[in-house]
Amino acid sequence: MADCNSTFLDLVASPLLWLSQAGDVALGLNAAANRLLAAGRPPIALEALLGEAAAAVLRDRLPTPGAAAPREIDIDKPTPGGTLHLRLSIDAVPEGHQGWLVGLERRREPGSDADAGDAWHATLLQVLDQLPVGLEIYDETLIELFCNRASIALFGYTTEEIAGLDAWWEVGYPDPEYRSAVQREWQDAIAQSRRTQSDVLLRDLIVACKDGSRKSVQPRYRAIGDHHVLVYWDMTGRRRLERELRQAAETDMLTGVCDRRRFFLEAAATLAECAEAGRPLSLLMLDVDHFKAINDRFGHAGGDEVLRTVARRLVDAVRTEDLVARLGGEEFAVLLPGLDEPAARTVADRVRAALSRWPIEVGGDRLTARASVGGAARTDADESIDHLLERADRALYAAKRGGRDRVAFDDPGAVRVRNAGPGRKGAASAERRP
Repeated sequence: MADCNSTFLDLVASPLLWLSQAGDVALGLNAAANRLLAAGRPPIALEALLGEAAAAVLRDRLPTPGAAAPREIDIDKPTPGGTLHLRLSIDAVPEGHQGWLVGLERRREPGSDADAGDAWHATLLQVLDQLPVGLEIYDETLIELFCNRASIALFGYTTEEIAGLDAWWEVGYPDPEYRSAVQREWQDAIAQSRRTQSDVLLRDLIVACKDGSRKSVQPRYRAIGDHHVLVYWDMTGRRRLERELRQAAETDMLTGVCDRRRFFLEAAATLAECAEAGRPLSLLMLDVDHFKAINDRFGHAGGDEVLRTVARRLVDAVRTEDLVARLGGEEFAVLLPGLDEPAARTVADRVRAALSRWPIEVGGDRLTARASVGGAARTDADESIDHLLERADRALYAAKRGGRDRVAFDDPGAVRVRNAGPGRKGAASAERRP
């Protein structure tokens, strides 16, 4: 044990402090001693830790160098709630270092009021320990005095492992930027609670746990006198369920891609981000060719299988950051952030080719699904998603009129149609939809 920052003391479960050779300063104390004495951060003057009378008794009974240490010393420490009766045992610091190791235990006075108070205190701690939410109590110096079983189960750390809030910041919030944001919120909560004399509900926090997992917790803070009280609710499962329900509500149940509502929400946000960053953006509209004939021949079950296959091939043909949605019926949309018209044309050609590359098995038969694609590149930073869709829809209509199974793009001047693969009808111009 080289200095008072050693973790040696915290390896001992019972209350233990490290006293200087002269017996005037507590150089270190473990978490159990912190809870028993309601101490601050060491080093601490012995009078401040035990009171003047008790400190004088302890110093007077310290062994002389080379003498055997007394087995027991009884002292009384005054506290705001009454007298704390303590029995101390003293031994020299091992390994040749100077100072004394002092073990502490509460001394019971049979039939005294203190016994009744101790019994009530023990009962209260049992109640707090059984609460179904995490509970932590810190002193005015942010030393943890108590954490219940739910808190230990939630985060995995005991009071002995994380004695102070400073240590907790490092392990609970390893990302420095996120840690700083949480610390600011913590300080704001302290100030608000002291000002209003009420508890403060903080936003959900993502906490790193001992087992390496990340949990979403909702803390409620309250300043009580000089103490800090935190109650934690584990919101991990609830938040996961909320995300799953929200995703299900915004996902097309047949194809698994975004539905119309989610598309417009995400598209509006993406348009704003691209406009602010000065990035290009393009949109594709895709319509399965002759889909009514597919339904007529194979029934709605066959049509559904075609739509599911088209959606899968669409997703596989674009980037992960692109947004694929089914707008209704056999019509799909693909939002392409960061792509200008030439790049979007390349994607549109790849998408169209991917849909018809392999036949689709429907009820024992094989059919080739083909699609017409209309596209539009954003030319104005203020252009809305509705206007961009209107332009892409005009281009889609032009592709349909131009012979289907082809790509057309809208521009401020005219709609240009790209022809299908080899052997199919060539390029054609088409009028805009009225």
